[in-house]
Amino acid sequence: MTTVAVTNHNIEIPEAFRFLFEPKRKKMVSGGRASAKSHSFGRAGIIKSLEKRRRIVCAREIQKSIKESVKELLEKIIRQSGLESRFRFLTDKIICDNGSEFLFIGLKNMQANKSLEDIDICWVEEAQTVSRESWNILIPTIRNADSEVWASFNRLSEQDPVFVMFCKNPSDDTIYKHVTYRDNPYFNETLEAERQLCKLQQPEEYDHIWEGLPISQSGFKAMIPLELIQTAQARIVQWNDMSHWPKILSVDTARFGDDANNFWLRQGYKAEFLKLLHKIDNMALAGNITNLIDEHNTDQAFVDITGGNGSGAVDRAVQLGYGDRITGVNFASAPTTNQKLYLNKRAEMYGLAKQWIKDGGSLPDGEIGAQLRYELSSVQYSYDKQNRLYLESKEEVKKRIGKSPDYADAFVLSFAYPVEKQEYGYTGANQVKSDWDSYAD
Repeated sequence: MTTVAVTNHNIEIPEAFRFLFEPKRKKMVSGGRASAKSHSFGRAGIIKSLEKRRRIVCAREIQKSIKESVKELLEKIIRQSGLESRFRFLTDKIICDNGSEFLFIGLKNMQANKSLEDIDICWVEEAQTVSRESWNILIPTIRNADSEVWASFNRLSEQDPVFVMFCKNPSDDTIYKHVTYRDNPYFNETLEAERQLCKLQQPEEYDHIWEGLPISQSGFKAMIPLELIQTAQARIVQWNDMSHWPKILSVDTARFGDDANNFWLRQGYKAEFLKLLHKIDNMALAGNITNLIDEHNTDQAFVDITGGNGSGAVDRAVQLGYGDRITGVNFASAPTTNQKLYLNKRAEMYGLAKQWIKDGGSLPDGEIGAQLRYELSSVQYSYDKQNRLYLESKEEVKKRIGKSPDYADAFVLSFAYPVEKQEYGYTGANQVKSDWDSYAD
């Protein structure tokens, strides 16, 4: 679970929302139920109002009465933080003793609303319902020096204006994050019981409600459609039934500061997440890889060495005598199966993983499954001038969905090359011929 950052004024902000204090014009957050979006935005707004005089408008597309606004939420946070003496609660606004104001409006009648003049921060709640027309009017209206536009929302579809305009391909002045209940340090047993009940009684709505995924995701340009992944996660495949097929360990190595080394195991039609490791050096990574090779008696380990990441760990494993059981994989290298169909190895691996799922592959569900589902269904494809399929880069995916697709890349890495089953004893490897081919899964 995420940690808490304690700010000045004794107001706590979940670590996932610290970016709200970074100097960016637009700050956009999507997420599901209990992800602490509204509370975190509200707390950040209160802190901002205490720093110096600011006019902060809290908006939504339609607001028929003040009761539909976040005014009550802000008042609750102020009281819980022991700051009542610093604020006055009026009928339609909240005023701080330093002159800061919170105003509450509906964007539908924005053109006739003078409240949008001289605004420093505009927080748009339930931003998934805001029309393109409203955004086009709002953005140029918020024009004070260093003014900011915040948006919190749970996506309805791939065509939500807030997502298409600001999050799908964020500009340099925009931060976009996707959060879930996992980012909420106050997530408790009551909420967990609700989540489990929703999963049981509303399986089709679960991903939208709790994971913050769009209600409708057609699969258009999604390399692996959401529906296909959900089918694979509903399948039950026993490890014992897969024993005659080779075991493959796959490791997606960390590339960015907040990324992690992600370990997966796949045998036949069953795949399983093993573990996640943050901030370890190549020697420690090599030790973890070789330990897992021995523990699971794997036939091959594929390690991501794209951009040099993981190369040192592979070299060390080779020095330790694992040269025939470990292979470095460059995601940008040439495909093995069909160079006319795929631009590079990464596109090929995703294509083979998709076919494996169609042919009966079983993926994990639960906590890890939810993250895998989100990432796999979010990676998009297109075609180059030679009609070869290619994927958007890992960096582009991270920018668009608010997180790096580490789980997805680690899983598909198990399809890097064909693997034959081996028998390993104390005297080394004895090859056992098998008609199984990783590309025929």
